[in-house]
Amino acid sequence: LVNLNGAPMTEPEFDWIGMYGEGMAPALVGSKIGRPLSYPQALTSTEEAGGKWGYINLKGEFVINPQFESARGFQGGFAAVKLGGLWGYIRTDLSMISKYEFRWAGFFENGIAAVRLGPIHGDYDGRFAYIDKEGDVIWIEPAPL
Repeated sequence: LVNLNGAPMTEPEFDWIGMYGEGMAPALVGSKIGRPLSYPQALTSTEEAGGKWGYINLKGEFVINPQFESARGFQGGFAAVKLGGLWGYIRTDLSMISKYEFRWAGFFENGIAAVRLGPIHGDYDGRFAYIDKEGDVIWIEPAPL
């Protein structure tokens, strides 16, 4: 990390840092050199690179220890995190709002987030849906004709 004048704020220690949101940014450590690395805000996953994702504050200090397979930046008070191959959401106070139950998880905007339902959703597995701030599914994509 560098300040606005370009002076280093920390020693180089992160493999990747995502976008800051609500005072925290996802940061990757321990990845394998030379392996593909996906940008944390992208729709693709990062587990190919190895390592673990956590969250750092504006000083570059971990406030959520590296433990996730992938992580997105905070937006609207929530961030999507991946563990065990599935996504869930955490709040800025680090509490979970959903289990790790989604195949894909987007950002919260206006109190809802787009997700792709996972295996625990039975017949709805793989369909797009929206969840609210409590993690409850409020809309599911209709079945194809």
